[in-house]
Amino acid sequence: MYGNSYLGEPAIELQKYASNANYTLNLLHSMHGVDYYNVLRGLSNGVEMLNFFDEALAVDRVDGSPILEHGDCVVMDNCGFHHGRVAEPLLRDILQEHGINLLFQPDVTKGLITWGGLARFAGISARL
Repeated sequence: MYGNSYLGEPAIELQKYASNANYTLNLLHSMHGVDYYNVLRGLSNGVEMLNFFDEALAVDRVDGSPILEHGDCVVMDNCGFHHGRVAEPLLRDILQEHGINLLFQPDVTKGLITWGGLARFAGISARL
């Protein structure tokens, strides 16, 4: 995201592949909203991704329940380092130790914009 704009215009620019990123915002969200986030200076990578999930697995909600629980499913996009030769297998192992499945969005995600489409992809119920 980029933060310059004319007066009265939105002050962000989203880029798919930005080699000049100043900050990276990592989000873990569910149907309840954002459950965990962190902000990195500069670009992210496989090590930062593993650190993010290591931290997120230690976070509890206000009611004391973990934000990532046994039976949950993490769905990630196809960013290159998400599929890193070392990072992806390590993340998969870490999540499986907690009974959490790891899925990746298919290359074409037009039908996955809504929660219902994502839920159908993940094979879970979209009922709230």
